[in-house]
Amino acid sequence: MFIAVIPAKNEAKSLAKVIANLPVNQLECIIPVLNGCTDNSLDVLESINCPLLAPLWYAEPLGIDVPRAVGAVEAVRLDADGILFIDGDMFGANEELLAKLVLAVRNQGLDLALTNCYPTYAQYSITPPRGPLTQSTGRTQPPLKSFPYHRHRYALPRTTCRFPQAAAVGRPGGFCRTSPAAGQSRPGRPARRCGR
Repeated sequence: MFIAVIPAKNEAKSLAKVIANLPVNQLECIIPVLNGCTDNSLDVLESINCPLLAPLWYAEPLGIDVPRAVGAVEAVRLDADGILFIDGDMFGANEELLAKLVLAVRNQGLDLALTNCYPTYAQYSITPPRGPLTQSTGRTQPPLKSFPYHRHRYALPRTTCRFPQAAAVGRPGGFCRTSPAAGQSRPGRPARRCGR
């Protein structure tokens, strides 16, 4: 079973488009994690005719990474083999690109598949918590704040549900990870299961 988790706080303007861009033929469930919403995000979900939707609602804001972790816990409870994480405001990631992430984990035996859907002119900066992370992994460019990625169930217990840590432990943690959807020049290790 492959599940999408969508952390969202006040994303009513983009939530429907994000869900419309998901590769629903590759997913068995979509879990939007609405938290601290003061807009009509829940109404937007209720208006979407998608039987895969299983939203979680929290009146209070859960913070930056907690909604992703809450969605991951629910996906594992549902016995997901893989989880596609995409933020509620990331409507720039199209269905084809997201399907490549899911299929990389499902068919190529990867533990972590990621992509960059930001435009090339986007500005990056190292925030204080990511500076040491970037330096400890020998990277010259900081991990991006967030972008779509898909993680195999095997990788969940050994990493948090936050992307920069997941990307960083890819090498020392023994995970196979790549960027199949982005066609990036450094695609990671060969497509095979690691540590199994």
